Amino acid sequence: MKSKYETHVADRLDVIRGWCRDGLTEEEIAKRLGVACSTFRKYKGDYPALSAALKEGKEVADYRVENALYNKAINGDTTAMIFWLKNRRSEQWREKQEVAHSGGIDITVDVVEDGD
Repeated sequence: MKSKYETHVADRLDVIRGWCRDGLTEEEIAKRLGVACSTFRKYKGDYPALSAALKEGKEVADYRVENALYNKAINGDTTAMIFWLKNRRSEQWREKQEVAHSGGIDITVDVVEDGD
């Protein structure tokens, strides 16, 4: 008897790649395949071909989003520019800057007694 991977997943790797390119989540893909999410996660670890198909499809979708973000940034979308720069040039554009201090700091504490 064939496993559920063999009957529901193995022959649909190209379809799975396409679903990833279309932006479907792994949960949505599992549902379309008629497989429980936990089982689908197990299959990813057990079947390198499935893991590779997911990775390949997601890369295409990610590149499309990166290109769309880049196009928005170069066309003047300030939010896209900031996002791009904070991620690509984080040393210059991050919110928090680290400042190193060398040398000492003198602290003087004056104790004032209450007149009571």
